[in-house]
Amino acid sequence: PKGGRPIDYPRKWLILEARRQGMDVAALGKLIYERRNDLADFKGLSKSTLTKRIKEAWRRVPLADPSL
Repeated sequence: PKGGRPIDYPRKWLILEARRQGMDVAALGKLIYERRNDLADFKGLSKSTLTKRIKEAWRRVPLADPSL
């Protein structure tokens, strides 16, 4: 994928799992935001920053990843 920082495997897995369960990017962003202080990668992020990062990662993760 072009641009942006590499997406780590935990984040790829999270996005793929959300898709499998029928969630969209907004629902995943809301879920992470509600629990952000328990998640080291997202601790202390504002809602707009978190949403931006999730949307960008969501766009760049393929629909399926054989390595996961």
